[in-house]
Amino acid sequence: MKKQRLARLCTGRTNLLLSCFLGVNLLLSGPAWAQLIRPAPRLSGQRFVEVTGGLADRLTLKNSGWHGSITTGRYNKNLNAWKWSISYVRKPLINVPADSVATITNPLRGLVEQFTIGSGRELTLHKSVFRTFLVRGQIIPFVGYESVRPGHQTTVIELANAPHSGVLAGADFGLEMELQPVMLGIRQRWSPSSDVGRWGTLFYVGVRLGCQ
Repeated sequence: MKKQRLARLCTGRTNLLLSCFLGVNLLLSGPAWAQLIRPAPRLSGQRFVEVTGGLADRLTLKNSGWHGSITTGRYNKNLNAWKWSISYVRKPLINVPADSVATITNPLRGLVEQFTIGSGRELTLHKSVFRTFLVRGQIIPFVGYESVRPGHQTTVIELANAPHSGVLAGADFGLEMELQPVMLGIRQRWSPSSDVGRWGTLFYVGVRLGCQ
């Protein structure tokens, strides 16, 4: 009886060890482990294209604007990059609730559109061991055009004091995180030539794809 119990115990331990060995062997040879121990990607000299979009000035869908951009650039050996981008921003000129008294004298809200091209510097502030998670800062000067449609004005004085369209120049100061290939970031837009406001905030998500 004791021999049978001992034999069963040895068989159970042997099966357990064999299962552990097979599991470890499968993990080491499987795609999950191969992804984990893969060498850091060679990003130096690689060109990239990114597409971003998000909200303008407010993190709410109601009474908020939106924007989008397409950017390209090339990494240097320190994973910093020069970037060239085109962007579009669209936001309401007057952010008031629909039932506000202000809408009685201004029933049609105005509209602001910004069309810009820019080129600037991107600096990598942090990167993970496998370069799949990065934190970057950026400064991108831009020029473009700002279209302003003030909406319905009740008096000539209000119309004269309304913002006007014109040439737009300034810079975007941003901070973003990337968990390849998805990005999440925020930019502070400084536009001293704008007739609407000197400062604006752009919240965005996007993707960055590498290319040769």
